[in-house]
Amino acid sequence: MDLIATSAFGLEAIVSREIEALGYQSKIIQPGRILFEGDENAICQANIWLRVAERILARLGAFEALEGASGPVAEVVHELEEAYEESGGEYDFNNSKDYYARLNYNTWLHGTLSLGGFAYSGKSGFLMDPAEPESFVNDGNDFNRWGLDLRWEQENGYLSLLTSVQFFNDKLARSMVNNPSAIVTTAEAQLYLLPALVPGFRYERVDVDGYPAGMATSFERYSADLLMLLASNTMLMIGTTWSGPSAPNLPLFEEFSRVAFHLAF
Repeated sequence: MDLIATSAFGLEAIVSREIEALGYQSKIIQPGRILFEGDENAICQANIWLRVAERILARLGAFEALEGASGPVAEVVHELEEAYEESGGEYDFNNSKDYYARLNYNTWLHGTLSLGGFAYSGKSGFLMDPAEPESFVNDGNDFNRWGLDLRWEQENGYLSLLTSVQFFNDKLARSMVNNPSAIVTTAEAQLYLLPALVPGFRYERVDVDGYPAGMATSFERYSADLLMLLASNTMLMIGTTWSGPSAPNLPLFEEFSRVAFHLAF
């Protein structure tokens, strides 16, 4: 079966080497995701011996999201496929070194308080003009991400609060937008009504700058979730997400609902 080991950004190569040390061939398929093949024994070995990986996931299926695309999207896919072939199958969308660092501080006075911060920078490919496939530049985006987060859990464990702020800055080689940047502020609360029932609410505000005129400069998003522990290894999550009236009219920000079923072995 196809298995995926997850990791923090920048640690994929280390996880890949650890997987191969266990006797399995691995491949980095995207930032923070390493694919390898194995059976039930591989799952056990990976969970016990991988030191840097965060989780081991089983991939139940996959599909080509751009299969059957037409128009400008099909041209972009064709350009990327040609670049892949010309590079001998080693075409890398993110072909530059990324740097990621994170620092956490924890204290257990009057509950659990965790303060963390991260910094992430690197270069990635960027399509400068969606209408012109040839405008794709391998290292067209010199990006920086950094942020702070604060989590507090009540001493008796009934309430958990999280707040964070993240800063995004992109320096583009050339584009119709002028070095866009954004600040994302979030606040989240979870209430442990029962050991098996945990409602949660999340608020997110996005402030952007440097985008074309007519786009929203700030908007809000909201999420409400309910976690239910049905058994010691079975969890059900029901949730919905919606945006404020000033959110961009894009599929990414449309209202949607979700149902997730998690079974642990």
